[in-house]
Amino acid sequence: SPKCDRKDLLHCLAWKQNVDPETESSFRNDARVEHMCRIWKHESTRDDDLSLTVQGLMDSLIGPSHWGKEYKTCSGKYQSPIDIEEKDVTTMTFPELQFSGVEGSHKAYMTNNGHTVMIQSFDANVPSISGGPINSTYVFQQLHFHWGQNDNLGSEDLINNHSFSMELHVVFWKKEHGSYDEAIKRDDGLTVLGYLYQATDEPNPIFESIVQQIPDIIAVDSNITISDNNVLKKLVAPDIASAQNYFTYRGSLTTPPCLEIVQWIDFVKPQHISHEQ
Repeated sequence: SPKCDRKDLLHCLAWKQNVDPETESSFRNDARVEHMCRIWKHESTRDDDLSLTVQGLMDSLIGPSHWGKEYKTCSGKYQSPIDIEEKDVTTMTFPELQFSGVEGSHKAYMTNNGHTVMIQSFDANVPSISGGPINSTYVFQQLHFHWGQNDNLGSEDLINNHSFSMELHVVFWKKEHGSYDEAIKRDDGLTVLGYLYQATDEPNPIFESIVQQIPDIIAVDSNITISDNNVLKKLVAPDIASAQNYFTYRGSLTTPPCLEIVQWIDFVKPQHISHEQ
């Protein structure tokens, strides 16, 4: 096939991934760029083919398997995400997991951070959690979403090797450390609640305002106030009754520097979201 213009693919990568690959020497020098460029320009005709090609190239060059080269902490013993095999899980009894400050309205805003949709609160009084596998109070920092190319691949953690359509991470920091920035310097700095979502035909009303307003934050670093003042309550604690049934383990942040400072709490009962949402 005719030789393709590598710059075309580099520009495509920058557009798809919000990075500047021309600053990455590995992109300029790796022969796989040329190979992927040929596939993209001469064999791939659909946008999802292009997305998978781009993602495959990104993963092979600067994906998770390469993080340990730049960040030694990404090669640690307690790295997340994991595949939770229920046959290997030990059943334990903990105090009840407590949610505080979730009742009432919370003015929140939504940001496109270049990687995902992140939601934070304007309010000084934010939700907190205690009990369960954590021995202190942890304060809400932000929540964000992970999804994939299709409804079968989206969650970071797997259950019995099954990937869910989407995963919501609700991030809390340990209150006694005084701030989020100080907490991430400590081994017990963070607790993250993981909600798994399976795509169905039925819309989830929790996401109505979010889905309606996402088109307003297409640009990276743009943000907008969420019209639904109850969205934090709905996302942080959608089902208090089932919140006492969860998997928990010591793990890490799932992106560099992959610090092993997280108590993960993954709820057993999946939530739902529609294919369209």
